[in-house]
Amino acid sequence: MTEYEGCYIFTPGTASTTDQRAVKRRRINKSTAPDIQDEHLPFVPLLSATEDSTSVQTRFKLYQTAWDVQEKLFRDHLQSSNVTVINDVASFVQAIDFAKTESKIPVGLVVAGPTIATDAVLFDSIIDRLKAEAQIAAVNIDSTQIPNLKSALKYINQHASNQGSDADDEDTTSDGPQGGRYLNYDLQILNRHVQLQSISRVVLCFQDSEAIEGSLLTDVIDVLSSWGDRIPFVLLFGIATSVDMFLDKLSRATVKRLQCGRFDIAQLEIEELFKAATSMKHPVGPCLGPSLSSSILQRQNDYVQSISAFVQALNYIHMTYFFANPISIFLNYDVPRDLLRPEHYEAVRNLQSFQRFIERLIDDGDYKIAQELLSDDLSLCEMIQYKIREGHNSLRAIIHALEVICTFQSSPASKGVTPWSELYISSMSGKLRDSTLLDETLLSIRNLPSDAMEDLLIKLSPFQIPRLSAVLEDLETLTSSLLQPLRSSLAIHHQTVRTTVVAQKVELTTQSSSLSPQDLAYSEIVDRTHDLVWEYLRTTLINPADIFLHEILVHDLKSPLRDVVAPKSRAAVERALSSPHDYLGCDCCDGMGSAVSATQPPTAVLYQLYVESGALVNVADLWTAFFAILGKEDEEDEEKELERVL
Repeated sequence: MTEYEGCYIFTPGTASTTDQRAVKRRRINKSTAPDIQDEHLPFVPLLSATEDSTSVQTRFKLYQTAWDVQEKLFRDHLQSSNVTVINDVASFVQAIDFAKTESKIPVGLVVAGPTIATDAVLFDSIIDRLKAEAQIAAVNIDSTQIPNLKSALKYINQHASNQGSDADDEDTTSDGPQGGRYLNYDLQILNRHVQLQSISRVVLCFQDSEAIEGSLLTDVIDVLSSWGDRIPFVLLFGIATSVDMFLDKLSRATVKRLQCGRFDIAQLEIEELFKAATSMKHPVGPCLGPSLSSSILQRQNDYVQSISAFVQALNYIHMTYFFANPISIFLNYDVPRDLLRPEHYEAVRNLQSFQRFIERLIDDGDYKIAQELLSDDLSLCEMIQYKIREGHNSLRAIIHALEVICTFQSSPASKGVTPWSELYISSMSGKLRDSTLLDETLLSIRNLPSDAMEDLLIKLSPFQIPRLSAVLEDLETLTSSLLQPLRSSLAIHHQTVRTTVVAQKVELTTQSSSLSPQDLAYSEIVDRTHDLVWEYLRTTLINPADIFLHEILVHDLKSPLRDVVAPKSRAAVERALSSPHDYLGCDCCDGMGSAVSATQPPTAVLYQLYVESGALVNVADLWTAFFAILGKEDEEDEEKELERVL
C-alpha cells in the first residue's frame, strides 16, 4: 500500500445480526414533529438566528419586488435599443418571395458583436416578433443543442412542428401516411406539418453560429437546401466577428446556395444601463453607493464583459443587500410592527447615522426626543418610517439634479458631456456640489443666444425648479417681437481696444460700446437663470452620508459577507489594546488620547510599548519602561518587585 491509495476493511456481520428484520421506524404525528420550515426559507435568518421566518420571507419579497422592476427596465431598454433591427429582420422575413429565390435559401446575417453568445434578449425578441405573425414557425437554436447533424435535424423537427422533446432516441419513429414510419431526423415530418398548417415560412435562428463547427454548419445548410423546394426555410445567423470570417467557414458550394441580407446592431453602452440602474424608479431597493459603483464599472471595463454579465452583477448586488442586511426590512414603508424584534431596533441604534442624529438632538436641547428614541421601540419605529421616506425623496432629488446637469451639458454652448457614471459617483460621494465641473457647466449658459436659452428653459420645466417658470415667461415676452436672437453681455464683444501714438509711445485704451436695452434685459434673464439653478443644485446635491439612516438607503459594501464569514479579529484585538478606553468606558482614561498611562490595563500598556519598540526588542529595556509606568517610586518596593518577578 502506498500513501495515496485507500484501504477499506469489510467486516461482515454474524448470522444473528444479519438475519434480524430491520426495526420499524416509529411513526411521528405531524402535530408533534419538529418544525422544519426554516430549512426551506429563501434567506438565512439573521440577528443571531433570532429573526422570524415571516421577516425572512419579507426580505426575500422586497428583493424580488426591487429586482423585478429593475429587470423590466433593463429588458425594455434593450428592446427599445434594438427595435429598429427587430423590425428590419421581421420585414426581411415577411418580404421574401420564394418564387424568385432561384433555389437559394434566404439568409439574414445579424452582426451583433462579441457579446452575442450571452446576450439572448435580441434573438428572443426576434423570435417572439416572428411567432406573433400568422403562418410563421420560428425556432431559436443554440450551439450546445446540435452536436451533430442528426441532433440538429431532430431538434428542428421537434420544435418547428411543435412536437414533444421526449423523442431523443434515433430509433423512435413518427407515423406517416399509408402506415409508413419516419425517423425523428427525417424532415418529411416537418414537410407534412408545413402542408397541414399552411405555414409560409420556417425561420431557424442560430444565435451563436460561430460556435458551431464549419463542417457541421455546412452539412446542415446543404440538407436544408435540398428541402428548399418543399419547406420554405429562412435562416438567421448571429455573427460576433465579421461576415467574411463567417463565410470562410463554409464551402464555396454552400455559400452559392445562400441569398444573404446583412443587419448591423449598434453596441449598447454600459452607461445607458448604469443610468437605468441608478434612476431610482423602483419603489423599494437600495441605492448604489460610490465605491460599489466604481467597482462594478471598473470590473466591466477591465474584463470587457457582456451586457448580461453586467445585469447579473447588479442582480447579485441586490440579492446580497437583502440577504445579509436584517434592517433592509425597513425599506418597506408599511412594514408590520409584529415582524420587528428588539434586535432590529438595537441594530438601528448601533448605526453611525443614528448616533450622530442623537448627538445633534442633545446639542439642540431635545433631550426628551433623544431619550424616547433610545428607550422606546415604538417611537423609534415611527421615526424610521418617516425618515426612510424622507431619505428616499432626498436621493431622488439628487438624481433629478444630475438630470438637470445633463440637460445643461446638452446645450450648444457646453464644452463637453460628462458621463452619467462620473456624475453619479461624484454626487454620491458628496464631491459634485463643490466641484469645478458644476461651475463650468452653469457658466456655459451665459454664452447662449435667446432662442437656445428658451429651448433650455423648456427642457428644464419638468424638473420644477423654483421660480424658473417666471423666467421663461419673461423671456418669451421679451423675444416675442424680435426677429433675431439676443445675446448676453458676456457673449457680445462690446469692448474695443484703441491704439494711439503719443511722443513715439504706443498707448492702448479700452472703449466699451453700449448695449441695446433688449440685450441688457436678456443679460439680466441669463443671470437670474444662473442664480436660480445654482441655488437649486446647491440645495439638492447634499452628501448622502449626511442622510439619517443612509446605511439602509445606500448600499456601498463591496463584500457584504466578508466581515461575517472572515471577520478581522486581529484588527479588532489590536484596536482594543491600543485604545482600551473605547471598550472599557472608564473615567480614569478619558482624555488621555493615545498616551500610555498607568490607569490602562497592563496588557494594553505592554502592547503599546511593544509597538513603539521597533523591529528589534530589548527585553530589559522593555521591562524597565513597563515598570516605570506601572511600578512604584520607592526603591525598596522596586527591589522587592524585581525579586518577585525574577
